[in-house]
Amino acid sequence: MTSPSISVITVCMNRLEHLRAAASRVAQWEHHFEHIVVDWCSQRPIERDHLPSDQRVRLVRVDGVADWHPGQAYNFAASCAQGEWLFRLDADCWVQNLDPTLLIHQTEIPAWVANASQEGSLGEILVLAEKFWGIGGYSELMRGYGFEDKDFVYRLEAAYHASCGSLAAEQVHFIPHGPQLRAVVRDSNAVARAFKRSSSAYNRFVAASVPWTARRRRASYRQLGADHWLWEMGTLPELPASIAEEARRIRRSTFWGYFLMLPEQYVIHTPQVLLPSDQSGRFRVRWFHRLYWQTVRRLIALPLDFLAVMRRLVG
Repeated sequence: MTSPSISVITVCMNRLEHLRAAASRVAQWEHHFEHIVVDWCSQRPIERDHLPSDQRVRLVRVDGVADWHPGQAYNFAASCAQGEWLFRLDADCWVQNLDPTLLIHQTEIPAWVANASQEGSLGEILVLAEKFWGIGGYSELMRGYGFEDKDFVYRLEAAYHASCGSLAAEQVHFIPHGPQLRAVVRDSNAVARAFKRSSSAYNRFVAASVPWTARRRRASYRQLGADHWLWEMGTLPELPASIAEEARRIRRSTFWGYFLMLPEQYVIHTPQVLLPSDQSGRFRVRWFHRLYWQTVRRLIALPLDFLAVMRRLVG
């Protein structure tokens, strides 16, 4: 069976070491004709010499962005691809022992995704470009990491009235890493996990409130040179004001509730000066928040920690 025309798309923001390790493994896969690597405004620009000498690798640079919004980033990467099929592989992922010719003939299956049990590789998906753009790609109304991949799969399955297929665990591999890299947060694991949880809750609400479609306008970019683009500020789609306010409230209550182990009602009624809302998606965690985490929160968690230990002992 003839191999399909597959474009591997990868976006990297300040994760060069993971990218170099994963890209070298992607280069060993023989079933794609191009690998689009988008440098999403990394502080240290990625150079072509950082990547494998494989002629299929094409490095594209985007300037002007400050935040990591996977939906926006992967829509741009997909727009650079020329393949009939798109294969999203994050900067820490690669595939082995995967023959796509065994999958593409199953036309009743809209796409193939990494199994939900494969922590760290859930966003990897092989999909026809026509179907990708048929639902508008990823939602660019979502902010930060989390749920943009699930939302895409749910919309795809609803559009084609069929479930996506699963890629086997032995076919999709990834480099394990902490939550800071996943959430692009330079702070403790606890803060990064809370941020990831809050951005996922925000994006879930967005998906339910303002479903993304192919008719919606996406972000715009201006070409500066060969494979060099600039995001045009102000073109990223925004939520209606009333929905944006509720989404931000959800992000605040989820972040502080998860980080400090506080009930939602406590967070809602606590003054902003103590538990402030995010600023451009980032929360200011001050010394007294960390003190509370190290003392009161640990005491609150003791009963749960005790039950967890007992369960392991009992088996």
